[in-house]
Amino acid sequence: MKTLLQQWIESKRTKLQCNTLTATGLDQLEDLTTERHQAILDLSSHSTNIRPPIATWVLYDSTQPHAPQLPSQDPLYSTELEAVADS
Repeated sequence: MKTLLQQWIESKRTKLQCNTLTATGLDQLEDLTTERHQAILDLSSHSTNIRPPIATWVLYDSTQPHAPQLPSQDPLYSTELEAVADS
């Protein structure tokens, strides 16, 4: 899952190659880097150990509607240990 900043960089690289990058693009970058919000990833497994596969997961994003949403059908991490290692 790409972050908004990664998506912005990808789109602006294309504009830079086409010589269509404008100050508006830099304003968007400023907005992306100054706007902060908290997202919470809740992972659960069938064990108290952090090595078994993820059983359920949900992402809470403070900028989205208050209902939890799954970004995709596949969890971002295969185990809780993998998520902790990624921090």
